[in-house]
Amino acid sequence: MTPDEFKQRSEALISEWQSDFVPLYLAVTELRRLMYKRIFEKSGGNLNTAGQQIPLPARKGGDYQTPYSPGYMKIKERRSIPLELTGFLRRNFLNEPLQGKGLECAIVLDDKEAAKARGLQFGNSINPRYKTFGGYGFIFVPTEEEEKEFLEQHTQLIINGINEYLGQ
Repeated sequence: MTPDEFKQRSEALISEWQSDFVPLYLAVTELRRLMYKRIFEKSGGNLNTAGQQIPLPARKGGDYQTPYSPGYMKIKERRSIPLELTGFLRRNFLNEPLQGKGLECAIVLDDKEAAKARGLQFGNSINPRYKTFGGYGFIFVPTEEEEKEFLEQHTQLIINGINEYLGQ
């Protein structure tokens, strides 16, 4: 490959990635999968970003002597996932399309589920309906390990893309 051919191919690749940066989208999709496992699946530990277990469902109010509200106890016996009553938040986190294009990409929730996520994270500091529930802290933020894995995968995807594009 001549220097001019290299320059043309590399400029074409940069131009393509500025409008459709596939390596970023693939890496963010994998990051979302890792976060989903940590947050929602027992095998991931049901952890917030700080690594603390998320043991209880958020409550709309009341001071209970048991870890769960009486109505939730019946549901909890059938389903042991702590962060959901209906599964909408869980499905929305995994299935909502990534937002952005070109060199930007973000994991998003629809407005209703985003409000639910804020309530789970910050509790009564943002939602007065919670009387004693202070929230679980940051949940929907990647951990350092998840960020590291994201960056490693993103780097590898960029290297593979460059090698594939320039090796034509």
